[in-house]
Amino acid sequence: MAAMVKAETKTVATDYLLHKSNPSISPSGFPSPSSSSSIFRFLIGEKETTIGKKDSGEEEKTTTTREWGIASVRLQDLPLLQLAHRQVQVYFLPDLSPDFARFQEMVFGPDFISSRSTSRTSGSETTTGKLSNLSSSTTLGESSGSGVSVEKVFPEGKILEAPNLRVYTFAELRSSTRNFKPESVLGEGGFGKVYKGWVEEKTLNPSKSGVGTLVAVKKLNPESVQGLEEWQSEVNFLGRLSHPNLVKLLGYCWEDKELLLVYEYMPSGSLENHLFKRETDTERLSWNLRLKIAAGAARGLAFLHSSEKQIIYRDFKASNILLDTNYNAKLSDFGLAKHGPTGSNSHVTTRIMGTYGYAAPEYVVTGHLYVKSDVYGFGVVLLELLTGRRAYDPSRPSGQQYLVDWARPMLGNPKKLARLMDPHLEGKYFSKAALQTAKLTLSCLNGNPKGRPSMKQVVEALERIEATKGISRAEAPTNAP
Repeated sequence: MAAMVKAETKTVATDYLLHKSNPSISPSGFPSPSSSSSIFRFLIGEKETTIGKKDSGEEEKTTTTREWGIASVRLQDLPLLQLAHRQVQVYFLPDLSPDFARFQEMVFGPDFISSRSTSRTSGSETTTGKLSNLSSSTTLGESSGSGVSVEKVFPEGKILEAPNLRVYTFAELRSSTRNFKPESVLGEGGFGKVYKGWVEEKTLNPSKSGVGTLVAVKKLNPESVQGLEEWQSEVNFLGRLSHPNLVKLLGYCWEDKELLLVYEYMPSGSLENHLFKRETDTERLSWNLRLKIAAGAARGLAFLHSSEKQIIYRDFKASNILLDTNYNAKLSDFGLAKHGPTGSNSHVTTRIMGTYGYAAPEYVVTGHLYVKSDVYGFGVVLLELLTGRRAYDPSRPSGQQYLVDWARPMLGNPKKLARLMDPHLEGKYFSKAALQTAKLTLSCLNGNPKGRPSMKQVVEALERIEATKGISRAEAPTNAP
């Protein structure tokens, strides 16, 4: 009997790979890109072919072939490409080899080269085979692993289908920040500096200093090795996420070497400033405010973990928790965010990044990053809120420099609770609530990722502690806040 063949081709545009090209080197058959362009691999379409024998009971077999293209694209067009196609991941690859086979291996991966089969169709190459791990898009799943939508679990949060970001020119942001004057600086780090700027409240158009509403403008250091990659991560992740406990990304600028991001302004600064940088105008955090901040930050982190393609924040620390006028906590800086494991995988393997003292031990030792590696970082911040001490403080005596090592024996021990607590609280806290928080902290710091609670469980625990304060009002000390 003749075989019945059914074929359907669907066109998609996902999965870009960016190579920061060396203009002096070009693979055979491709023009040498200019210094301002890069070579991309992109998926043109997928062809699904179903084969089965007519009038037979044989099971139909479906094969999928993928048609790829390679193009040279100007760097300045990359943000527009990314925002147009929504499903993009940028990877930086080593310098191109002039050998085309080597070029294919570097772009598609060795597994692809060894297992591929090719055929020429209308001048294009159709390839089948196992794709390398580089072939992952940044599509943000809109449902949790259990099939429950993110909106049902977190009714105040959503994953946008497309970023709704304002594109600014460098001249506009220079004017908005008063030419990036030193007095406009809100903060700085290895990434560069954050400036105070002004935009019109409704349109977000740039305005003169003092007119409209305040925004925070992050200007990346052009010499930063990770600057472009982290900038892209911010746009790809934060540009599509909306939640009360995530800082809003409003827009961006990319002109030549200038990379800037525009965020909502957080007037109360960072949690780090309130805990450790004792400026005269910085308010001491009461026990109730500490609980409020912890619960808010936990909700933001739980939201990231809730999507089908879970997002691992990877850099949870006090300086990345920003506070609005009412001390509502919002997570900022998604430059190191990663997608979580897929399928039956329990972790992703990546180069070790993050901040000393906050990173989970399994990540530091093996490079294996779990969703619950974030939970460990949250536990470190909870410990900082309890103790008023930094995660790592080399100025302290030996044995007290690493906060987790020093505090772990006291966590969960009611007799040692007073020694653990921040002296700046002056005893103005509820002992039972503090002990419950300490025990929750200890569970988050479990050396085994499987032994840590999920962030959803952490949120529920903190909300219970917030609601009860641990003891009845009649038992509360008269000076309790």
